Amino acid sequence: MRVHSTHKYSPAELLYGRRLVLPADLSLGPPPAALDRQGSSGYPSDLREVLRDLHYEVAKNLRSASNAMKIRYDNKAKITAYSAAA
Repeated sequence: MRVHSTHKYSPAELLYGRRLVLPADLSLGPPPAALDRQGSSGYPSDLREVLRDLHYEVAKNLRSASNAMKIRYDNKAKITAYSAAA
């Protein structure tokens, strides 16, 4: 999966709270044991915590990218003087 350049996570990771295991990944061997938590009783609360942390990180990354874009725009912007029409 491709990682978004601004928020640094793939859409699937933000939706499911984990990286997806793709068929190409399975050719490298079995998936890590950390992904095999579907049966544990604490999975919903663990998932909620992971998603909350991911969303916090994404918000932080978006603010940082937004500030960088504003600085870049402001550096290249030309100031135009307007006068009131008589």
